[in-house]
Amino acid sequence: PRGGGGRPPPHGENPMGDVPILMGAADLLQGGGMKHAPYVVLGAGTTAYAAIESILQRDSSAEIIMITDTTSVNREFDDFGGDFVISQEMLEIYNEHRRHISPKLEPEPDGSGGRPLTVLLSDEPMRVDADRKRVLLNDQPLLQFDTCLMALPGNPRGFYVLDYNKMTYKFRDRIAACRSLDDFRVLDNLHLRPLAASIVVLGGGFMGTELALLLASRRLPHQVVRQVYAEESPLARYVPSYLAAHVRKLLESKGVEQVPYRVCTRVMRDVGAEPPGGGDFNSPPMLIEMVGAHTERMSADFLVLASTHIDPATDVAQHSGFELCNSTGGVVVNSQLEAINGVYAAGTLASFHDRVLGRRRVDSFDNAVNSGMLAGRNMAATRLRQMGNDAHASYSHQPVFRSALPSAGVLVETLGEIGSGMLTVGVWLSPPVQARGQAAGGEAGGGGGEEQFQG
Repeated sequence: PRGGGGRPPPHGENPMGDVPILMGAADLLQGGGMKHAPYVVLGAGTTAYAAIESILQRDSSAEIIMITDTTSVNREFDDFGGDFVISQEMLEIYNEHRRHISPKLEPEPDGSGGRPLTVLLSDEPMRVDADRKRVLLNDQPLLQFDTCLMALPGNPRGFYVLDYNKMTYKFRDRIAACRSLDDFRVLDNLHLRPLAASIVVLGGGFMGTELALLLASRRLPHQVVRQVYAEESPLARYVPSYLAAHVRKLLESKGVEQVPYRVCTRVMRDVGAEPPGGGDFNSPPMLIEMVGAHTERMSADFLVLASTHIDPATDVAQHSGFELCNSTGGVVVNSQLEAINGVYAAGTLASFHDRVLGRRRVDSFDNAVNSGMLAGRNMAATRLRQMGNDAHASYSHQPVFRSALPSAGVLVETLGEIGSGMLTVGVWLSPPVQARGQAAGGEAGGGGGEEQFQG
């Protein structure tokens, strides 16, 4: 996978070559009849491109058609090109939590030697007919395929009753929804905006905690960074309570004000605040209504919606009649990531059987890359099997996840599942006795050293 080891390449480094061919449904249907494509990929995220690279490794002359949403792709068109400035710390947060669900257009791999990738831009309702191996738009047949991959990127989970679209329209320059690279660029320069005196980070998961700490480490003397969440401590859903409480103390020591046991229910205009002045913002300041032990309101100049969870994009699968997993919410696939009859699903969308942990769905860049690569391999094997080439493979990769709080000295690396409700074992490593004061009486003492958590 690009970057190696499941890690993305540095931004500004373009791993691709030729520009893809863009067209609409009308262009594709010119000449009459339904077009046939050996490979069809739904979606334009990390999973889709990983699958395309894997297909081209085994079928270099493959004709591939990608179908994706117009608006989302336009938003991320320049993800791998052009000049932009973003810090390495902010880029790492984006890469781990959002890059794999950010739709984009990339040129084709250098040296692919095949036909240019065809990208069909469409906002029409789509359906996959697995029995006849067709893709339909508005229930009208569009494409006949040999194999198809559903790699539609998911969306950040919403915060309770908040309407993200209405909020961002009304306070469009005061809210970062953390959905695109542009949102992270805005956050990266928030410390340069003096009028952003009160910054509120909504979310106590990994991404919210990382962003709150990074923003606090850069804040101006008059700026205040608050982290609001429903639990007792940040990361309380993932690690034991004693470790979550320790992370909370670390954040407080670094200047992040903690606001636990609060659920944000409304964002409104702060009518008592002064109207925008200067060049920082055009929209009015906000009041955030929260419910905890009682209802209260908090003023905010800037709001960060930092949901760690990703909800799968299952609309196409539901309209197509595919089986959805009740527990994970994803499309049910077998060990080879096949849903049914040559139709595959991978990335955030796939609910696969883990040989160790059972059926699960994983939201991570590592899973997006590796499941996409395997799905592409099996798609090529499905098409080329008549010629005796290649063989199908099962998905045995164990996805990993990484979260870093460098200024607090915390690094979390997870393999498998993690949750505070699970039976956990804490392993505490202490320095050698001599290094801690054996010369001062031979007492071993207690505490100190490195802290590790395994669950």
